[in-house]
Amino acid sequence: MDPQLRKTCRQRIWVAQLSAVDSFGDPSFGSPQPFMARVEDDQETEDRPEGEERLSRKRIVTEEQIRITDRVWLPGDSPTEATLARTPRSVQELPDERGVIDHYETIV
Repeated sequence: MDPQLRKTCRQRIWVAQLSAVDSFGDPSFGSPQPFMARVEDDQETEDRPEGEERLSRKRIVTEEQIRITDRVWLPGDSPTEATLARTPRSVQELPDERGVIDHYETIV
């Protein structure tokens, strides 16, 4: 990760990776691990037949990969409280000048 970008990753999030899915399709997750990140507000407006809807979401910048199947707790949320976990909506791998993955941006 670019050193200047790494310096901006001062917030701690928690990420639990999907470990298994039982025969009923219910997922189970490993224990939450801390990741250093930069968390930003990221709003999107969506046009719907019933009118315009504003979606509020968060953009998370990390050096470690967060998978679409993981669960994420934002800064200030307790990883012991499962109901506070968020599911990633999208994950982008962003390369550096040489084409090597530099960092990840996850939307929750």
